[in-house]
Amino acid sequence: MQHMGKTVIPVSTRILNDYEAFSAVARDVRNKLGIRNRSTEAMEQRRKETHEELMELERKHRDAANLIDTARWKFLIPRLFSDEEA
Repeated sequence: MQHMGKTVIPVSTRILNDYEAFSAVARDVRNKLGIRNRSTEAMEQRRKETHEELMELERKHRDAANLIDTARWKFLIPRLFSDEEA
């Protein structure tokens, strides 16, 4: 994409998981787009709290059972892909 004249900003899982690193990427994007940072300290604190909440949800989902392995899907999948009509 860089050869096509596009700006590329790599973002890794480590960056997404770390609010300060993620915030630095967002700051870089704002600067490249020429957008001023108008956030207040309260807004920044709320963003950090929201990021922590989202990361906690992501960790819980990552550790949860695979959806295919849950009882409802074990019941539904054979019926979804059968040729028989109910």
